[in-house]
Amino acid sequence: MNYRPIKTCIIFLILILNTYTKTNAQDYKNSIAYKNGVGQGFSIKKLLPNETSFSAQITFKDRGISISGFRTFHQIAFPNKNNKFFFYYGYGTHFRYYRRYVSRNVFTPFRPGIKHKGNYFAFGLDGITGIEYRFLKYPFVLASDINPNFEFGGATFFKLNLDMISVSIAYTF
Repeated sequence: MNYRPIKTCIIFLILILNTYTKTNAQDYKNSIAYKNGVGQGFSIKKLLPNETSFSAQITFKDRGISISGFRTFHQIAFPNKNNKFFFYYGYGTHFRYYRRYVSRNVFTPFRPGIKHKGNYFAFGLDGITGIEYRFLKYPFVLASDINPNFEFGGATFFKLNLDMISVSIAYTF
């Protein structure tokens, strides 16, 4: 898959949105993020006044697409040291379509995986935890998170994903 058009769109979007921001940006209410890790994708977040948020995420992985929704809770990670780091955690759900999957037996980790090819649909329950750094002078947020989830359906009918780690950069407004 060619990611050059996606990267070009992100840079173009950031440049356009940057012209409409105030120079004294503080805490944010909304954000649009580019996530990269096990899968690549985009996320949009609505931060509420009580440091909770709702977010939607679209991820491309295994020649497929995953659409997720989250409810997250934010709190200052180091209250006595720095008020720019925030710890967040929450729960959510996802729907996924994919065309390729490699399954492995945890009791025989050195054997080659079983390759599944076809059209698979799955839904699942998610958890999310991460840490973000909020730039108070600039309208950007850097974040890293892990998104473990259970998946029902698909190639193996039940799947536990523990490797969904990502790093993201978000534009806040």
